[in-house]
Amino acid sequence: MSAQPKLTPTAASAPKVAPQPFDDRDVAEGEHSLLVKDLKSLFTSPGGVERVRHFLSRAAATGTLLDAREDRASVQGLMNFWTAQLASAARANGDSDGDGGKKCDLLKPKFEETLLAEFDPSTVRKAVEDADRWLATLPPQDESVARCVLLRLARLGADGQTFEPVSTTKAALYDVFSSNESVDRAVSGLAKIGVIQVTKGETPEAERVHLRSNELLTSWPTYQKWLDARRAFREMAEQWNREGRPANRLIKWEDLEEVRTYQNRSEAEQRFIEECRYKDRRKNERNRFWKCVFGALAIAALLGLAASAKLSMTLQKTIADKKAVDDKYITYMNNSKDKLSREKAEAEKARKNAEDLNEELRKSLAQNLERNKELGKATELNTIMLRIAASKEQDFAQQAQVKRDAHDENVPIVSPALARDPYFKGQWRLWKNGAILAVHFLDGDDNVKALVKKYATEWSQFTNLKFDFDSRATDAPIRLTFAQPGSWSVIGTNALTVAADQPTINLGQVRTTSNEADAARLIRHEFGHVIGLIHEQENPNANIRWNKQAVIDFYGGPPNNWPLSVIQTTIFDVAPKFENPKYRAFDPKSIMMFPIPAGLAEGLVVEWNTDFSEGDKKFAAKLYPGPKP
Repeated sequence: MSAQPKLTPTAASAPKVAPQPFDDRDVAEGEHSLLVKDLKSLFTSPGGVERVRHFLSRAAATGTLLDAREDRASVQGLMNFWTAQLASAARANGDSDGDGGKKCDLLKPKFEETLLAEFDPSTVRKAVEDADRWLATLPPQDESVARCVLLRLARLGADGQTFEPVSTTKAALYDVFSSNESVDRAVSGLAKIGVIQVTKGETPEAERVHLRSNELLTSWPTYQKWLDARRAFREMAEQWNREGRPANRLIKWEDLEEVRTYQNRSEAEQRFIEECRYKDRRKNERNRFWKCVFGALAIAALLGLAASAKLSMTLQKTIADKKAVDDKYITYMNNSKDKLSREKAEAEKARKNAEDLNEELRKSLAQNLERNKELGKATELNTIMLRIAASKEQDFAQQAQVKRDAHDENVPIVSPALARDPYFKGQWRLWKNGAILAVHFLDGDDNVKALVKKYATEWSQFTNLKFDFDSRATDAPIRLTFAQPGSWSVIGTNALTVAADQPTINLGQVRTTSNEADAARLIRHEFGHVIGLIHEQENPNANIRWNKQAVIDFYGGPPNNWPLSVIQTTIFDVAPKFENPKYRAFDPKSIMMFPIPAGLAEGLVVEWNTDFSEGDKKFAAKLYPGPKP
């Protein structure tokens, strides 16, 4: 690792002024990007440290405006990054000054200054009051558009009672309303007041609009009244559908102008709207028809009986044409129903065929999996050990350039660890007790992500750590990929020394395996490294009596073909003694233990451990004590 730049401290701190929060998460991310551009010279230029400290104070204050979980996690991730940069630069300055870093201790933020402030509901109350005053000043047409825009940002759940916030694009709003200008006025006004937020897109039409706070769904009486009307329409349409769709329950088409802008209309709601439109159209046709009839009668009275016969024929033709139109419409509706029934039957047949084919494929895959299971496990072990050996050799080569950094209990949540040697000279690389570790997925589909969330969070059952798997921050301390072969992880806070564009944990085998039990074992094992555990066979208390020649023959021959140096660093070497706390007694049942086939060690055979041992649970709780999450 290259040396950190020397800090340029400035004058004594000025009188404290309450920091002004950023307007929203996007503004905070924009300011973060500007700081990153100046990162190389930031800590050597006058005022650089103040810029970072000012950013931290404003970001912390922004927490009073954010109640969405993903927004809070993103801004906290930005604060974690700059807290780590300050602490790292201050430490480097202290090392080079020879004064113990006393001067730079003044530049280290206090722990409470690195945490996002709690959400303040009063900010929502002020926005609600401003919004009510603003809506009262609008012309009726603009007030209607603003109301409909807000209704598009809340989706009625399947239960027909609760609402959840959703986002939409300006393009989608333009499609709903007849005037783009009225949409722009409504969006601009609501955003200026602070009840909605607009996220920039590549074009103005691609800009996304969403509620500024989820609190608005329950804390704004005017909005709740509109949502109650939305809920009432759903209930009315469902009741109409249950009663057999009586025509006398339909309402005027012009009264449905707002209803036609609602989000996620149900099938009953859509059918109700269509029937109202059809009824209105029929009514208009009848009115036009009778106007023609009465007009014709009036003309007949004027022209006399001679023209009456001809007019009667005209009327009869008009009536016949009207009946033909009605018959044609009825035939169209019946044909549509028949076509829909046929399409449903064909879809059901296709679904059953797909299920049968899928069952045959599943059986075939299960047979192939059983045949290849042992070979897969051997390949997995080979890949993991080669990765570990390569990592150790690289780390040993870098030791002369690396600064050692003892564990500091006073460093905030994400203390940057400078050492990269494999065993840290017996020093732990633990996260701050009680930390929430942000995990950013670099790739992977929803299925493998769900498996990681399911099994990695099991560590939180017996440690005082939590994982935030919804982080969108690319500089999150834990960056997970499924793209590389094998499975591996950086140990503990050493993840903070990995370049920001590189992963800190790889679960490639979770992506390729079809066995959930194997996936669970891999995830539990690698996230053991994430929280700071080493391999159990490297436990300084292991005292495994290896049959060295048997081990060399086993790993030196096919399919591994490892050189002696790799076997030494991967199998025979153990970690130095750990202190504060000491490493636990050797636990061959640990999830962190590699399998040991018969004959490789005296009196010890270890199968694949798939779940946590009792020793794992107790030791993890000792490393991260405290109230259960």
